[in-house]
Amino acid sequence: QRAFDPLYNGFGIEIANWYSRTADLILRGQSGYNSRWILQGIESIVGSYKPDLCVLFLGNNDATKKGQNVPPEEFKENVVKIINYLHQVNSDMDVILLTPTRADESVRRHDTTKLYVDEIWSILSSNLDNSGHIAVGDLWSGENSITLSDLCDSCHLN
Repeated sequence: QRAFDPLYNGFGIEIANWYSRTADLILRGQSGYNSRWILQGIESIVGSYKPDLCVLFLGNNDATKKGQNVPPEEFKENVVKIINYLHQVNSDMDVILLTPTRADESVRRHDTTKLYVDEIWSILSSNLDNSGHIAVGDLWSGENSITLSDLCDSCHLN
C-alpha cells in the first residue's frame, strides 16, 4: 500500500533502487482489496504485461473483522486461481507469496490470521507448481516476522 511512498521508505523504493536500469517495476497494489476482489479484477490488474516475477501479498484484508473478510478455504481457492492465471500469462513467471503479517488484535485476531498463513503454506506444499516457480516469503514467523512496530497503522507494512 505504501511501498513506493518516500515518507515511509517503503520496500518498493528499495527494490526499485536495487533493480535500477536492469528491470522495470510495476506497482499494482490494490488498497483494501481481498483475494476475492483481486481474482475478479486480475485481468485488468495485469493488463498486457507479461511479468517475469509477481509478488502476491494477500491475506491481511481477507482475515479482517470488517466487510472484507473471506473465509480461509475460499482465500486458498482464490490464490490458486490467481496463480494459475498468472502462469497462463507467462508460464515461466516466478510467484512469491507473502504471508499475512501480525496486526493489532482490534483489526485482526492472530489466531484467525494464522489460518491464512497456513493456507499460503498449504498452497506451496500442495505441489501446485512442480517447476519451482512458487516461493513463500514468511512474514509471520521466525526472525523475518513482522511485528506491530513494523506497521505504520497497526495493520499495514511501511
